[in-house]
Amino acid sequence: LEIIFLKNLPKTMYEIDVLVKCFKELKLKGYSLNISSNTAFIKGKTLIKVLESLQIKKYFDFFIFSDEIKLSKPSIKFFDCLISNCKKLDVDRNNITHIGDSLEADIFGAQQSKIKSIHVKKDEFKLVNLLGELQ
Repeated sequence: LEIIFLKNLPKTMYEIDVLVKCFKELKLKGYSLNISSNTAFIKGKTLIKVLESLQIKKYFDFFIFSDEIKLSKPSIKFFDCLISNCKKLDVDRNNITHIGDSLEADIFGAQQSKIKSIHVKKDEFKLVNLLGELQ
């Protein structure tokens, strides 16, 4: 499955150059970026290969994949792992904003863990606009 997936990479929601520009600007402003994902059919190690292929892996400080830590959002333990990884980067939990598209997994989970969250609805709100506002 991984071989087929990597030969047929998914189309990104935004052009890669738009994403790279946004990521570069956020990093210059001192933001830490990570991907914390519930992985179901595609393993975390496969997603890393996709990010490498798209040449955007380098913009992320760490990754948390549910298949690797055996926990999934909205579990408080999943978010504890996020908070712990942020702490290693000297990012206080009060400065964490979890951005996600699932009300239950992302927003409810973050709220239970007492970290800020932003719900992004793909059809109503453009993620790149949000990231641009952070700059």
